[in-house]
Amino acid sequence: MPKKSPAKKVVKAKKDSWGSPKKRDQYTVVVEELRAQFKVFGESLAMTRKVLHQRIDEMEAEIKKEIAVLNFRVAQIDERISKLDVRVSQLEQANLELLKEIRENKTGEEVKALRRRVEALEAKLARA
Repeated sequence: MPKKSPAKKVVKAKKDSWGSPKKRDQYTVVVEELRAQFKVFGESLAMTRKVLHQRIDEMEAEIKKEIAVLNFRVAQIDERISKLDVRVSQLEQANLELLKEIRENKTGEEVKALRRRVEALEAKLARA
């Protein structure tokens, strides 16, 4: 059997958890590339957030303007309805008065006069 000479002993270098120095350099390159890609992604995400917040602010302002316009229109409609309520009340009162007069005066001529009066009042209210 051949004897091994002590001078020719192969000494294995201790391997760390990364393996050889060459592998360590490869891992470093990969990690640095990932870091660069994440940085670009983060910047893009920040820009997207900024644009999104700007658009949301614009939309909020637009919605507030539309709400103001709608509130103004609702106020106008309320005013018109109030005027119509007054006109309807006037017509109801006029009709009640005419019915009372018709019941009290049952002659044909008086009824014709009352009808003309009702038509005149209705025409007057229609013009108002």
